[in-house]
Amino acid sequence: MILTQPSRQGQGVIVKMDKTWRRAVQPPVVELLQEYLVQTGARPGDKLPTEAEFATELGIGRSGVREGIHALQALGIVEVRHGRGSYLRSDGSLDGLGRGLTFWSRLSLAEGGESDTLRLVTQVRMALETSLVHEVVGLHDDASFAAMDRAVEEMEELAREGSYAPAADRDFHHALYEPLANWVLDSIVYSFWDAMRRSSEQEALGAPEPIARVHRDILDALRAHDHAALASAMTAHFEPVTFRITRQPAWRRDNDDR
Repeated sequence: MILTQPSRQGQGVIVKMDKTWRRAVQPPVVELLQEYLVQTGARPGDKLPTEAEFATELGIGRSGVREGIHALQALGIVEVRHGRGSYLRSDGSLDGLGRGLTFWSRLSLAEGGESDTLRLVTQVRMALETSLVHEVVGLHDDASFAAMDRAVEEMEELAREGSYAPAADRDFHHALYEPLANWVLDSIVYSFWDAMRRSSEQEALGAPEPIARVHRDILDALRAHDHAALASAMTAHFEPVTFRITRQPAWRRDNDDR
């Protein structure tokens, strides 16, 4: 059992696992469930106790357990398989981050026509990717290049029809950073990408043909191990949405800041 005691601020503080316990202030159920999983040594892919078992073990109602499981599912921690129970996800995920970024970006757009949140999301993603992309130079194998080639070819094909290819765009960036084997990076990049895609009208992303072309430029620079060309292509990659949000190109804003 999870024993808690009130802190000076009146919030429950996890102390230890114990069958006999009392607490003045109970933490939110979702925190109890997370602490239980940590304290019992749960591993990715493990099946979780049933609602009834959680309720008995933690001394809380089944409805509270159900709400807590749903909250963990929304956070990307738990996977609910209908008819089979709940499982700790085997793959890392930051789904909750993406949902939050998308909501706040869209809310800002709805309120004032421009999104300060979207500007911040773009700023962080640009700083992250323009730096980390250099870490993958020389790390891609034939399979990785083939995956990026397929994604760019699909983008080019749809661009000729005047259409944007969001799925291929996402596949490209997944394959781009796959050699780093960093699920946190992949989740963060996806969260930023999804928030920008859902919050922006297509014209904010740019015309389809230049978007396809800049991804081809990134791929060519990777093959050539050309860091200067890679830096230039990555900056160009963010130019359309940066211009849409700030009303001026990134290079001009940087010069003005000097």
